[in-house]
Amino acid sequence: MIDYEILILTLRMILLIVGLTTLAAVFHKIHARQAAASQKRFLTGLREQFARLAGADTRAAALDWIAGGFAGRWALLAAEEVSELELSARLEVIRVLEERGVIARALRDAKSRYKWNRARAVRLLGELRVPASVPVVLR
Repeated sequence: MIDYEILILTLRMILLIVGLTTLAAVFHKIHARQAAASQKRFLTGLREQFARLAGADTRAAALDWIAGGFAGRWALLAAEEVSELELSARLEVIRVLEERGVIARALRDAKSRYKWNRARAVRLLGELRVPASVPVVLR
């Protein structure tokens, strides 16, 4: 004979699992939208700063903003965008990054014992095409 108490308990467990899975999917969707909006805002701001590089009076502030962007979570996106700049602007951004220690930190992270730190640092250095990073990237 079927024990209805066990059947009801099993159905409640299945319903709980389905509910928790649905909640996780909803929270993931919300988080993904927020991350995409944050990324879009960052890229829009970065491109505005690239446009400000042309003016002599706004150049220093734009370089500071761009260098500050390398300290955040979108550093790899910033590196990809900087790699697409014309040579003189790219070299000036790299100079500011070296002055702020971003390149030195990336070179240090490229020798980290944690593989995710190494991977992120090597990708950042590879995108920027910093001459000092060639031995580290090739290793």
